[in-house]
Amino acid sequence: MPTKLSTGKVRRVYQFIKANAHKHDVRTLCRLLQVAPSGYFAWLQAPISDRALEDARLLRLIRASFVASHGITAHRGSFSISARLGRHAASIA
Repeated sequence: MPTKLSTGKVRRVYQFIKANAHKHDVRTLCRLLQVAPSGYFAWLQAPISDRALEDARLLRLIRASFVASHGITAHRGSFSISARLGRHAASIA
């Protein structure tokens, strides 16, 4: 019985197919790996989603805030990371 793959696993499957497309038929690989060929071809056009780009941007902001606080994430009397991120924190939720 086929199971639904998580987004990260699907991305890795697509990367595998891309790496092996010169050796094997793409549609055959998609069938064997239980992903839709249409999904693979759509991924080729835009391999990084808008959500993934936004997540990466926010992660950079959070890491910069962590470094700026010398590794202290929160303690009594300090600002939380979301407070230090200011207007960017609204898009984290």
